[in-house]
Amino acid sequence: MMDAFGSNNWALGLGWIVSLIIVAIIFVIVISLKSNYRRTKPKTAMDILKERYARGEISRDEFNDKKQDF
Repeated sequence: MMDAFGSNNWALGLGWIVSLIIVAIIFVIVISLKSNYRRTKPKTAMDILKERYARGEISRDEFNDKKQDF
């Protein structure tokens, strides 16, 4: 049976379902790309030591002493 716009009701329903599936696929792709972007490698002990030295938390002598432990 035809509605006021001349199309079948099942075709309208099918169009909505297809549209929702496409939106869901795009959403999943965007979320996946964002989560991959946020992944960073963990900091090593040397990275942390360099950061502490750069912030002035430890002196140059302390930095060199601790650096030799690696």
